[in-house]
Amino acid sequence: MKSVTIKLPGCNDILKNLVLMVLPGTGDIDMSRRHMWKKCLRECSTVWIISDINRAASDENAWEILTASIEELVHGGECNNIAYICTKTDASIYPEEYMSNKNLTDEDLGITEAQQEEDYEKIKTNKCIVHRNGLTKERIRHDFFKHKEVQDYFSNEDFEVFTVSSWEFKKQDILSKDLTEVPALMERLRNLNASFPEKREEDYIKEALGVLSLIQGSNCDSHTNVKFSKMKDKACSRVKKQLEDQLDKLNRSLQDKYNDLRHCLSQGAKEAEQKCLQIAESEVINPPLQTAQGYHRTLRALCQKGGVTKSNTKKITDLNGVLISPMRQLVDKAFKDLFERRSSRRLKSVAGILENFNFTSGIANDFRFPLSLILNFLETQQNKLKTTLEEDIRQMKKEIYNCLKDTIELEMRPVYKKGGSETGKGTFKIMQAVLRKGIEEHKTSMFNRATEKSLDKFNDMKAHIDKTLGKLADTAENALSPMHSVPLPDITEEVNRMKRMKKLHT
Repeated sequence: MKSVTIKLPGCNDILKNLVLMVLPGTGDIDMSRRHMWKKCLRECSTVWIISDINRAASDENAWEILTASIEELVHGGECNNIAYICTKTDASIYPEEYMSNKNLTDEDLGITEAQQEEDYEKIKTNKCIVHRNGLTKERIRHDFFKHKEVQDYFSNEDFEVFTVSSWEFKKQDILSKDLTEVPALMERLRNLNASFPEKREEDYIKEALGVLSLIQGSNCDSHTNVKFSKMKDKACSRVKKQLEDQLDKLNRSLQDKYNDLRHCLSQGAKEAEQKCLQIAESEVINPPLQTAQGYHRTLRALCQKGGVTKSNTKKITDLNGVLISPMRQLVDKAFKDLFERRSSRRLKSVAGILENFNFTSGIANDFRFPLSLILNFLETQQNKLKTTLEEDIRQMKKEIYNCLKDTIELEMRPVYKKGGSETGKGTFKIMQAVLRKGIEEHKTSMFNRATEKSLDKFNDMKAHIDKTLGKLADTAENALSPMHSVPLPDITEEVNRMKRMKKLHT
């Protein structure tokens, strides 16, 4: 794999914060490259499928790659939307032939009599291209939502189809700029790019305003102002008590989620143990209508590549995925509740539990200026940690989910190695027997071990959240301690400036 830095003058608003990854298909012949491919895909927040307009609607390979990668995109990754980009829409199209095949007239295409007297051939070509692009979009959208694996995770708003023509975008001989849809694609990139710096700037302003509030609120000699010192002590005790209560509430909620996941994984492990050999037999080891003459190559390749291979016809065979499929069906449902992406349904998810955590709620209103400014600082520190934890949870979620299948692959590795090393007469039946025996011997331990690893990683996430938010106790004690014996500078002007900047970003 190679990394290339692309610098385009005048495109800072489009590409500044984006990393573009060009990924090959699944089932790479090399196991290490396949793992690297999965790792890269799991980091993608948006995915583009690119195909020639002439085969986009009928490109089964694209859909197979998509459905085979769904676990890396959603629960095992962080993909929020998918775009299907049809290229070469300016490719040769013969209007008369196209209209004849589609049984279209000039009236159907919206060509008026006045237009017939102008540059008729160009107008007709334009209308045919637009008509074909529209039909292609409809068919792709229909095919996209025809796949159940996709329906479960993506809505209409999460999927877009673009029919682009870079040549016509430059030339504008037949299609206008807008009809090439290059501007629409650029706008999509622009919006995606803009979401990163704006958020960082807003967070920076809030944090800076919080620090200025701390300085402004602490600009009082607590050693000489006994009343103010007592107010600080009272506020510190109140904040610590509320922090303890909020952490206790958060940990209890996370423990409930842990129990739900444990129940789901245990049930899934039992089902997988009961069904895995039967499913593996019917789908991989000895599928219907297969003969040893041709299928033995697939089985050998599968053993040599860690349980996953792709045939010359682009068909992907994944024994690890087949083995864990009964378990994953239950886990996928649980992960929808545990790590819900959509804001309208994330109230009871881990992200929702974190969002509801607020140890400063109601306290600032009970204390007068300038102490309220210090409490505002504590709120900004809390929000800063919560923002960091959101990203940490997103990464840890991938580990919790992906370790299930990775564990199966690791446990089955000696079996694959033995099967792949078999040679000589009757090798096909020997490989089948090796796989059957290996699955039978490992089916209890591998699913239990996968369950344990996933639960351990969830516990690690719980501990990380508790430890990170627990740091707020020291922050509160330092901010509310009466240690400022030297007057601090007057920063009223800086505070007002930051408030104005905050308004611009809200």
